[in-house]
Amino acid sequence: SGTVAADIDNFRTVAVPHVIERDTLFRSGKLYSVSDSDAKQLEHFLKGGLVVDLREKREFDHFPDKPLTGVEQKNYPVYGTQDYTKFVFDANSRHQFGRALTDIADAKGNVLVHCNLGRDRTGWLVAMLMYAVGADGTDIVKEYMRSNRQRLTNGDRITVQQQWLRNGVNAARDKYGSLDNYLRRGLGVTDDTLAKLKTKFEPDSA
Repeated sequence: SGTVAADIDNFRTVAVPHVIERDTLFRSGKLYSVSDSDAKQLEHFLKGGLVVDLREKREFDHFPDKPLTGVEQKNYPVYGTQDYTKFVFDANSRHQFGRALTDIADAKGNVLVHCNLGRDRTGWLVAMLMYAVGADGTDIVKEYMRSNRQRLTNGDRITVQQQWLRNGVNAARDKYGSLDNYLRRGLGVTDDTLAKLKTKFEPDSA
């Protein structure tokens, strides 16, 4: 988006034509070492909105986010893992992701989702949000794979990272029958929340 300096790990806007408006949903790694100037920019873009911090207590106790004036900052502690099936089978993970999606839908301003590196927990929640508002699988995988590409040195690593997401999606479908059911029954996301999410992020010209 060209909005905030690149020294925030994995910072970017999530945008899908006709589905998610640019610069309404952001994602990143932790906001511990954000510069004062970048904090001011975040306050501008997120004014009245919400920062979703998916880190466990020990993570944000050691590396607390920089406070942002006028922005609600809430913690939804999820255990970090590259085994995304745990996001499906672990009751706490489901509860926290469901809470986060509900609060995102109710947020008055723009939203930033982050964990430690901005890849796994963030990647899963953003993927589920994208699915919830109508993004297709290709767009979801493309957005997910934008994380840490500079650290992936060969095609095998890229294939492995895609498999992490695929494993979680397959587990959700196996356990709940569909991703829709995972959102509703697994995460407890209501039809009202799903409708609010679509309205919140849809482009004006959609």
